[in-house]
Parts: sequence; C-alpha cells; structure tokens
Amino acid sequence: MSERPSFPRRHALTRRFTLGSPRDFRVARDGGRVAFLRSGGPTDPVNRLWVIDVGDGRERLVVDPAALAVEGDGDLPPEERARRERARES
Repeated sequence: MSERPSFPRRHALTRRFTLGSPRDFRVARDGGRVAFLRSGGPTDPVNRLWVIDVGDGRERLVVDPAALAVEGDGDLPPEERARRERARES
C-alpha cells in the first residue's frame, strides 16, 4: 500500500489546493452564460475553457489545450511545458 503524501507535498502538488477549482470567470453580456477556466483535477496543471449555462446549470467544455497541441509538443520536457503554461496565463 502506498503511503499518503505529506501535507507540504500535497500542498505543492495541488498548487495550494487550487488545481481543479474554477477561476477567471467572465459573464456574458446577456447574463445567460459564464465562461471560466478549470483544470482536469487536483494535480492537473493544464486549464481548460468551460462555459456554464446559467438557465439549466449545464457545463460544457469549450477548449481543451490537448486538442490544440501542435505536433511535436510531445517531445517537450515537463519544465518547458510548465514554463509555457505560466507564460500563457500571464
């Protein structure tokens, strides 16, 4: 059985427990939709663009960066991927 990571390790892996939480909200002019960013889970650093319909509460994935990946990006080391993600968000 694997041991559960320590609190400091979990804190770092989840970026202060923020990964997977919605952020950067934008409300449509008509108020019917809200766009936001959210990663795939508590240890996934890649944000995806989501839209929620206010009327029925349904969420829809609009853009997944993995689907937009340029061929050859798979050869990048994790450090370069992280650097590009930070640059994209700023």
